[in-house]
Amino acid sequence: LQRRLHLPKTESLGLLLVLVALVLVPLTYSGLNDIRAEGGERRELYHLADGLRQTSDDLTRMVRLYAATGDPVYRDYFEEILDIRNGIAPRPEQYYEIPYWDITLATGERPVAPGAPASIQSLMQQAGLRAREQTQSNLLAKLVEEVMDVIAANTSDEGPVFEGESLDALQRLHGQEYHDAKALVMQPLVELVTGSGLDALIVEGSAHNFLQQRVDILLVLTVVAAVALVLAVDRQNPRESILPSLALLLVLASIFLGRQSLASNDATSLNTARRQSEIFLADGLRQTSDDLTRMARLYAVTGKARYREHFDEVLAIRNGEAPRPSLYFEVPYWDFVLATNHRLGEPGDSVAIKTLLERAGVGSASLSLLGEAEDQSNALAVLENEVMDIVSASAGNGYRLEGDALEGMLRLHGAEYHEAKARIMQPLVELARQLEQDLAQEEQAGRDEFNNLMNLLAGSLLLSALVLVASLYRGRHPEAQD
Repeated sequence: LQRRLHLPKTESLGLLLVLVALVLVPLTYSGLNDIRAEGGERRELYHLADGLRQTSDDLTRMVRLYAATGDPVYRDYFEEILDIRNGIAPRPEQYYEIPYWDITLATGERPVAPGAPASIQSLMQQAGLRAREQTQSNLLAKLVEEVMDVIAANTSDEGPVFEGESLDALQRLHGQEYHDAKALVMQPLVELVTGSGLDALIVEGSAHNFLQQRVDILLVLTVVAAVALVLAVDRQNPRESILPSLALLLVLASIFLGRQSLASNDATSLNTARRQSEIFLADGLRQTSDDLTRMARLYAVTGKARYREHFDEVLAIRNGEAPRPSLYFEVPYWDFVLATNHRLGEPGDSVAIKTLLERAGVGSASLSLLGEAEDQSNALAVLENEVMDIVSASAGNGYRLEGDALEGMLRLHGAEYHEAKARIMQPLVELARQLEQDLAQEEQAGRDEFNNLMNLLAGSLLLSALVLVASLYRGRHPEAQD
């Protein structure tokens, strides 16, 4: 065909390579978007899986509050959480993104508007964990229902009387039987959380590798096309070489734009990973606060020294005075410690969460919110230590929930504590909101830049192809030059 049309070989080769590169651009863009969509699905799976864990913790908290106080509002909250989980009641907006029940406990008001009912059972079904989790949840639910029925039967207007079967029921919720059952519920969720988190990282790596390979192919095509055009320009007279020279410049611009597209995508990926790490650490602060609350209450109810030791350990890890285990925030670490006394993961570095956030480069406004949360946490620690000191003094001759010990335990389950806890959570909610907003804005800016570069690349290749077609046409029809 080339001989029949009398087309210059080098320009024909350049045109062919440019056309192949041009076709590759939308294919690259489409393939990358598909991989990104898969990564988004994996991240969503991770967040929903973590939401399952959070729901289990909320259920535990409400049944223990009910057992400790006899207040029926906590049983109502327990039922509401179950209904939200099962898609019977609307799931509030940002239900998993904010400490929804901490705010509700402190104010009696729902902090956000209701959304649409959305069962998360289907998520577990898709992950192949529905049957396992349901079996373990049913066993735990049976224990919980038994306890709540006993508390309801033994609660007067003055509250529950902690003796006989009501005391036994309270202790069951705070004892080894419950810890073991809770750990069994959490085990399949751990697999889902860690698996989906790992999958998200794998997909992110796949996106980088896919783009790297496609850009490398584009670069090879455009470099060879550029060499062909250099040869074409070299063997033509100045008048004939104008169009091939222009095509060469456009191909060189395409090479530059291809490299810039890859660099832009890499920069966005790194920035996204950094921001997600910041969000993860901020959520870790909230989780740490919940762990401290749990240990203080367990100690106040049972008088067992190991819970105060766990309280001190949680605090030391948060403050960077003890090594933070690997997967500390990824898995329900303390659920497994309570059940087995075994620490998951290897010990890591002893670095305070605040220091990690500072190293990550969070802004001054975010650090200010973090400082506010720490101040409120320190204030709550005063209350917690007051109660734990009372418990410690009462535990010497056999611990009984009466007198000062009972009063202290009720303080940790009352309005004073709920309000203090909400004051910790409020700046953490704002911190998470800021970090999420920064991530969304920076991700969008990065993708806009990448899309613009890809559009410029496609435009540059298209123009170079048109210029080459014009050059080849003129070479075939010399009379068109006149």
